[in-house]
Amino acid sequence: SMGGETIEPAFEKVEPLSDSLLMHCKHCIKYTLGYCARYHGDPIGKNPKLQEPLILIHKKIKLRLEFDCIACVMKIYRYSQKY
Repeated sequence: SMGGETIEPAFEKVEPLSDSLLMHCKHCIKYTLGYCARYHGDPIGKNPKLQEPLILIHKKIKLRLEFDCIACVMKIYRYSQKY
């Protein structure tokens, strides 16, 4: 055993009941689109303001994006209708 207490089923097999953090990464959609205040400066006036939370949709899959700009990380969560 590697020290795990319980093993949960994979997301592909069982739909999680609440928002679950699926991934966090250094690649950031805000940066790619030119909305990163750290690297692109203040985008106000240059681009319209992004309305957050940002939701990615592909077929029936919906993902909510959260941005931790201080750590320079984008977090991807399972989308919940509560937003």
